[in-house]
Amino acid sequence: MLYRGSADIYITERCDEGCLFCSGKKGDAFLSLDDFKGYVENWVRYGTKHINMTGGEPLLHPRLPEFVRHAKSLGMTTALFTSGSQYCTNIYSEVLPWLDWLAISIDGGPEADRAVGRSELHFENAMKSFAYARSKFPSVKVRVATVVCRLNLDGVEELGCEMLQRKLCPDLWRIKQVIPVRRAEKLWESLRITERDYDSLTAKLSLCFANTINIRSNPWQSKSGDLIVTYPSGISGSTMIRDNGEASTIVMLGNIFDDFDGVISSWHRTVRGKTITADRYMNEAWGTNDSESNIG
Repeated sequence: MLYRGSADIYITERCDEGCLFCSGKKGDAFLSLDDFKGYVENWVRYGTKHINMTGGEPLLHPRLPEFVRHAKSLGMTTALFTSGSQYCTNIYSEVLPWLDWLAISIDGGPEADRAVGRSELHFENAMKSFAYARSKFPSVKVRVATVVCRLNLDGVEELGCEMLQRKLCPDLWRIKQVIPVRRAEKLWESLRITERDYDSLTAKLSLCFANTINIRSNPWQSKSGDLIVTYPSGISGSTMIRDNGEASTIVMLGNIFDDFDGVISSWHRTVRGKTITADRYMNEAWGTNDSESNIG
């Protein structure tokens, strides 16, 4: 089995948003530049071409521009996954020249976005971030990521209309079904949606925006075992979901800074024989298949 995912790393666990469905690991840890360099160099050696820098909120890391420049200097396709809440043009101006993808989380129109726990200014700041990237750095592709749960189910279509009204058409709009991980697991009864409701929404969105927006729908099955996520300490994990999307486990794979090959082997053992979509991850998440590596 080949690992076809991206190198996916939290550069910080710190976050300025309080999303009710959050599956991220929260804390105060920041990734060091030396650890990041070793991490990227190992993935390059294995033939992986795509890196996603996430968190937490990566724009809160003071050395973010150095991270992005280093990854780009090694030939990686670079992606930054932000909530967009930090509308800081001075940081964007340092980072965007080295980015291939800017991924922004927006979870519906303004009211629906707030309903899932986003801050009061999040929607407008995220849209400003999108607009700034489009106007100042048009070569950077923009992906909008929307997590669908019961609280925003009726407001997702409004987001599509808002984007088109503002002439902000993303290169990819990823519609993800909420999964029961971390905070979402604790609030699952108020967040969960049925596969039928999710499929109905994505079918409607595809019909409404088929000729204008490139949409990827990602039900819970697409998350199970999809990729290796690394935290600032080097500890790495993969999310496995079972019981028709009603239960999940984050399987710890080891410390990738100490034993890169061991983490890859642990991931292989974790996902082998299970219903996963790891081999389709890059297409589903980024609309491309260019990240196949030589891991055997």
